[in-house]
Amino acid sequence: MTPEDLDQIGAIVAAAEQRIIERQDRAVEAITANMSDLRAEIHTRFDKVDVRFDVLERRTERIETHMLAIMLQTAGMSKSLTEAEPTDSSFAASLSAQQRAIDDLAARVAKLERSSPSSH
Repeated sequence: MTPEDLDQIGAIVAAAEQRIIERQDRAVEAITANMSDLRAEIHTRFDKVDVRFDVLERRTERIETHMLAIMLQTAGMSKSLTEAEPTDSSFAASLSAQQRAIDDLAARVAKLERSSPSSH
């Protein structure tokens, strides 16, 4: 090989290196731009997720308030039922005693009517 051939090969290699460097630079710039776009998209999505979490937090707080109110109402109803049970039991006993007294009186009246001479 002659020195001219070597110079020519060197020039070809240098030109190829320059093209490779330029392509690498463009690839790095494209990757950097893509990463920047991806970062912006991720940031936007996280902002949306934050908004949704805030909404869920408010809903959870409202549910907690409603559940507490229901628990208080249930406790009040339970207390009322507990307090009403003795009254209900005594009322049922009174009604039963009254029914027995009515049945006894009806039986006595029927017996008197059967034994009375004017009923024949």
